[in-house]
Amino acid sequence: MNSIFNSIALKLRTFMFMRILRSCDEFLRTKSMRLSIGTRELGEKTKLLVTSQESQDWCLILHGKIYDKNFYDYLTNNLNEFRNSSPELKIILATYRDEFYPLLEQFTKKLRIDLVAVKDVGQLPSPYPQSLGQQIATISAGIERARSLNFKYVAKLRVDQKIELKTFIQLASKVFNLFPPGDKRFSTRVWSTSYNTYINRYFGISDMFMFGSTEIMSIFWKNASPQEILLFNHDLKNKEVQEILYDFSIPETWLGFRFMNSVEVERVGVENLNSDFWRKYAGVINSEAIGFAWGKSNDWFSTNFHSYNWFRSLYSRDLAELRFENWLTKYL
Repeated sequence: MNSIFNSIALKLRTFMFMRILRSCDEFLRTKSMRLSIGTRELGEKTKLLVTSQESQDWCLILHGKIYDKNFYDYLTNNLNEFRNSSPELKIILATYRDEFYPLLEQFTKKLRIDLVAVKDVGQLPSPYPQSLGQQIATISAGIERARSLNFKYVAKLRVDQKIELKTFIQLASKVFNLFPPGDKRFSTRVWSTSYNTYINRYFGISDMFMFGSTEIMSIFWKNASPQEILLFNHDLKNKEVQEILYDFSIPETWLGFRFMNSVEVERVGVENLNSDFWRKYAGVINSEAIGFAWGKSNDWFSTNFHSYNWFRSLYSRDLAELRFENWLTKYL
């Protein structure tokens, strides 16, 4: 019975719509104009990112080396907070098989956290970013585990840092969906926070906290051996990047340029490439919006006022943060 009424209602709405169109057409003809109606097939609706306590689409990855007992305690306290805050969230920890690994095996099993053992690839020689290869190895291992579990989005965080998880969950799907990437190959941008993201640094997105679709994060953090990194650096000397070659000793610049070298075929010059990076692929939110904190910085900053002000950009223009409002006005 309902289907009959729905059919009749649809026919009535169609009839009324056609009468309105006919009236419009008659009026326009008196003005020597005609009404033309076109139709088009609707494309597939873009699926929006949804972050929630129960969402099975995204996971949290923590990665890096645990240097001492203080690091271990800081990490395990944060993991306890994350699990209490979001009991169903998938959490992945990618770290080295060292003296803390047996303790982590027991701890992560109790909290239902995936533990991924990563081989230490060692440091790079100076003047290259010495820990870059190690950083890439741990993050890419975590992302690959997420990919194998079919997670569509990943958030990544170093073992010596934390965020307010509930705040991030509430903010992510509200903000990130408003700024889709300018490249239709990807469903999200690579997002980071303003802390350690600098206005005057090429491709200067902070590599501390990041969020994005698994596809785009896999490209940004594609695994590379130390030999492959050195070969890429050697190749940089043959490209039009001489004016910022020194900046490639900064991990963020190196990672951002490598990403753009992967997704942008056309060489448009460093300045334009940097603008395209922020305009099409990357985004930044203010660190305090998700309660970002760096564990090892707290005591050091509290006893070193001048360094604190240097990092907070009160004395150094070169270290001015690229904040959310700057990103909007400068690139979008």
